[in-house]
Amino acid sequence: MNRPKLMLTNSFENETYRCRECESDLNQNEVTEHWKCIHCEQRVVIDAPILDQEVVRKFPDEVTTQDILLKHDHQSHIIYDIKPKKSGGYDYVLKGFGTHKQDRNTFVNIIY
Repeated sequence: MNRPKLMLTNSFENETYRCRECESDLNQNEVTEHWKCIHCEQRVVIDAPILDQEVVRKFPDEVTTQDILLKHDHQSHIIYDIKPKKSGGYDYVLKGFGTHKQDRNTFVNIIY
């Protein structure tokens, strides 16, 4: 998929980063713009004091059914269907919630 060069991120205050593959904590300089570890290129796990669980950030087109979406209000929902929109975004159909409209230019926080 042709991804935009600039992606928006909904980050959390005082978030920290860890690579499970390298088994180490990472500083912000060790995390790529695609939310991967600069040492091994595996997805970075993100934690923050406000979160009950760890998350990873994915491109909207990397999200799959059975992923658990963490919405902006910190509610989490299982994605059970994904419908691409003509505009390039996605409608994620969430169990027990309805539809979440996902812009193609914003990373998605997924429960790890």
